[in-house]
Amino acid sequence: MWNGTTWLQQSPATTPSAPNPGRAFDTDLNEVVLYGGASSNDTWTWDGFNWTQVFPATVPHDRYAYPMDYDGAAHAVVIFGGFSSAGALSDTWELAPAP
Repeated sequence: MWNGTTWLQQSPATTPSAPNPGRAFDTDLNEVVLYGGASSNDTWTWDGFNWTQVFPATVPHDRYAYPMDYDGAAHAVVIFGGFSSAGALSDTWELAPAP
């Protein structure tokens, strides 16, 4: 964790296993959202203390080299495109908080 001056090592009880995930900071949740991408379809959140796996009803297909960011107007984390074993992707996915 970066406290503005130095890095502080954290020791969360659980950790994601995805080696090269996409990640974005969700300002509504005030948490980092991580999506596993090519190595897994896992979705996790980081609250500053621990990782928690979440289980959305649907998830994007496996992919790598994809942009992921938070869209404040839509109140959603967005994934666009990337690549899969079949080639380039041009799909868009949103992960919005439950109503």
